[in-house]
Amino acid sequence: MPLGDRRPGIILPGGVDMALAQRLAQEAEAAGAEAVWIPDVRREPYLLSAAALSSTAKIDVGTNVAVAFARSPALTAQAAWDLNHWSGGRFILGLGSQVKGTLERRFGVSAAHPGPMLRDYVSAVRACFAAYREGRGSYSGEHFQITQPVFMPGADSSWPEPPIYIAGVNPEMTSIAGECADGFAAHMFLTERYLEEVIDPALAAGAAKAGRPKPAVLISLLVAPSRDMLARQMTAYAVPGYRRVL
Repeated sequence: MPLGDRRPGIILPGGVDMALAQRLAQEAEAAGAEAVWIPDVRREPYLLSAAALSSTAKIDVGTNVAVAFARSPALTAQAAWDLNHWSGGRFILGLGSQVKGTLERRFGVSAAHPGPMLRDYVSAVRACFAAYREGRGSYSGEHFQITQPVFMPGADSSWPEPPIYIAGVNPEMTSIAGECADGFAAHMFLTERYLEEVIDPALAAGAAKAGRPKPAVLISLLVAPSRDMLARQMTAYAVPGYRRVL
């Protein structure tokens, strides 16, 4: 799988607070990183994104990835829209469906059909962006309906639209990313073989179905000072949803 242009960045640790996110993002920019990525683990990822954006001037900041179904499409759209405008177009909205157990235990929500739901979710977010830009609009999809995304009159006609990345592991979600996303966030445990034999063909198939170019791919690498620490990191992913890539 050809990697194309490479833009180095870092993923912040899951337990950082806003002050540490500011400092690490600033240090990353000074060291030459071109992006800082925010996980949705312990803290609110959009607040952490705001912190990282506030202490930097040039690099992109994005969620890698925010759990989509934990928040309504309108809430996600508003956060991404405002962050991108406030930062001068430096925010990237990365979304993922998350596994069933985490959705239910951590967020108290369920998603019986995560693939079609995420496709509809992204369409709803983009419809909200269009409504914010035009000052009016609505969305009616299979899973989400938003009749009044613009609650206060006014149009943000010149505001830039944030790019949307989708995370995935299985071919179905990867194909959906090819259909509707600006980028695909690959799981950090994906092997080169899995990328070449599963991810790349699924992305290409989804893009061809929608008649659009194949999206960019964000590849993450897990770095640890020892194999023991790496093994401890990997135990968190010993669930059926990730088994195919381990």
